[in-house]
Amino acid sequence: MNYVAIGVGGVIGAILRYLITDWFISFGSFFAIGILCVNAIGCFLFGYLQGLARAYEIPNWVVMGLGTGLIGAFTTFSTFSMEVIHYIEQGEIFRSFLYVMVSSIMGYFLVYLGFILTEPRKKGVDRHG
Repeated sequence: MNYVAIGVGGVIGAILRYLITDWFISFGSFFAIGILCVNAIGCFLFGYLQGLARAYEIPNWVVMGLGTGLIGAFTTFSTFSMEVIHYIEQGEIFRSFLYVMVSSIMGYFLVYLGFILTEPRKKGVDRHG
């Protein structure tokens, strides 16, 4: 049941992310504003869901479908943020700081690496058309 809930939630989350970012672009906003909003909304919803799951006996498949599926596909930043909060709650402040720093630096580096590895392929390709 978890797999079905995650799959259905994932489809909905991915479509919602696309629609929201596309909506921002249609109003002349640049792409990052839509992603920033998606990440902020996802973080709030993921934290709220986790709080509800702790306070009430919500079935695991519902939490997995909404959290891992819908919100996870909507934004993976929410999961990262919840993991940082988990470390802080456990009193592992240094580990939370290290996790943020390593994840951020590694993420930026790998995005850049992936981008520059495509540069040789981009030469000679018409980028405007």
